[in-house]
Amino acid sequence: MAGRALGRQAAQGSGLRPERVPHPRAQSRSHGTGADAPRDGARVVLQSVRKGNDMNTRAEILTLDTIRDALTPALEAGDAQWAIIFGSYARGDADEYSDLDLIIVAETDKRFLQRHKDYIGIWDVMDLWRKDIDMLIYTPDEISGMIERDNPFISRAVAEGVVIYERERRHRKSMAASGND
Repeated sequence: MAGRALGRQAAQGSGLRPERVPHPRAQSRSHGTGADAPRDGARVVLQSVRKGNDMNTRAEILTLDTIRDALTPALEAGDAQWAIIFGSYARGDADEYSDLDLIIVAETDKRFLQRHKDYIGIWDVMDLWRKDIDMLIYTPDEISGMIERDNPFISRAVAEGVVIYERERRHRKSMAASGND
């Protein structure tokens, strides 16, 4: 709070309107400094936009390959069996304001709303990218049941979705590379 007050005092001295002074954390984000600087494992894809006295940062459109590469370590750490992206990114009509829609299938005993804790790395990456995410985590039995019952939401998500992670495929590739077929 003290940083914001100092920013307002400086703005008053410079003739800028105090309510238009960006918060110091927003400034450090836009310059890639401070505690909010990008961490290893994910690159921030940001664009600075100046509008009057405001400096805003908005995320650019991400590619599926970029998303796959950044999320794979967190999916492996959370023991996901597979993951798909659906929605605007899967359809190819995402814009810089689009959120990411993700379904993860993993064996777990946790309650539905507690499962996100196993994938905190995904939240970290999305926060660095300044992107919202809708992440749904189902067990194999849950997703199979919804597909069998022809759940319209799941049926559409799976039909239009793009697989970004499959544990078995990655396991087969690593076994082949090591010569342990």
